[in-house]
Amino acid sequence: MIDFPVALPRDLVAANQQYKIDTEEIAAWLAENAVKCGYEATPSAPSSVLSRPSTPDTLPAGDIQLDDAPTNADTNSDAPTAGTSSNYKVRMCDFVSIAFAISHHSPRIPVPEHIDEKFNRAIDSRRRCIEWYEDHSKEEVLKNHRHKHFAQVLERT
Repeated sequence: MIDFPVALPRDLVAANQQYKIDTEEIAAWLAENAVKCGYEATPSAPSSVLSRPSTPDTLPAGDIQLDDAPTNADTNSDAPTAGTSSNYKVRMCDFVSIAFAISHHSPRIPVPEHIDEKFNRAIDSRRRCIEWYEDHSKEEVLKNHRHKHFAQVLERT
């Protein structure tokens, strides 16, 4: 017998889709402002990369990039966008250090209210999905652990 992953209820499917969009837009904002601050990622072992418009699970490791050349993902009409044509990539392991650089930059770079709202909504939605999977799907333990870790990264950021 084949075990299929347990499907999220509709309200959490919408929350799941929204937190992915919010996360992509947060990554885009971080990347854009990291460049303004002169932030340079330190080399490290390959890790998850967040990018607009691809999902974190499908991207190769890399440094912060602003790439105006369209990618295959940019032409995918089903992919969410961050509202610009640039392609932003931020390693998950750099979120906190980028936020630190932005918060300590002079002149001060304010966090726009809509970005703050995206942080709060993404964290809340990720937590709700994590809790639901913990209660309903024991097969997704490793995946859920990664989602928990990223929710903690967003909180620290």
